[in-house]
Amino acid sequence: MYQIDSSGTAATQPTPSPAGTPGFFTGGNPATGTPATILDADWFNAVMMELINIVTAAGLTPAKGASNQVLTALRGMFAEKVNVANVAPVISKAVLGPLGANGSWPATATITAPCDGFVYATAAVNASAQFTGALSLFLKINSVTAASDTTLMSQTQYTWVAVTEGQVIEVQALATSGSTAPGQSASLIATALFVPSP
Repeated sequence: MYQIDSSGTAATQPTPSPAGTPGFFTGGNPATGTPATILDADWFNAVMMELINIVTAAGLTPAKGASNQVLTALRGMFAEKVNVANVAPVISKAVLGPLGANGSWPATATITAPCDGFVYATAAVNASAQFTGALSLFLKINSVTAASDTTLMSQTQYTWVAVTEGQVIEVQALATSGSTAPGQSASLIATALFVPSP
């Protein structure tokens, strides 16, 4: 975005003429004698300076040839406003149960970050005392294992993940069991808690 710099420009912004009746552009109509709208310097200067002021308000320097500065400025100012507003924590939780025996079960919680921040991800399993085989728990972030362990009863796995605005985080709690006691139950919970950056 850059101010006009061709020949015939003024070094300072001319004083605009008095405001008339607000209206809309028209291409005119020769059949009715309606003239087309005249685009004058006042209007062009106003539009140009509105855009320039967006760019400079974001701390950017207008650059000739750059066609994304207004977008960059708006994104930067919007993101700043979201963070300053201290977005409330967002939580997503998935609960699965009762689980059976000899199998693999996933519980998945998905969250989209409303701004930059962190996701606290947990996976928890609570098994009945009748489980006789190993019960494994995996905590996966976007299909990648972040933590795991094996127990006979209950356990929790957790991790922190830094995220950027709009990023989607899928937290999966995956339990696998080799229990030889069919029908004995366990419950599985996956939780994704988003906390905005300070």
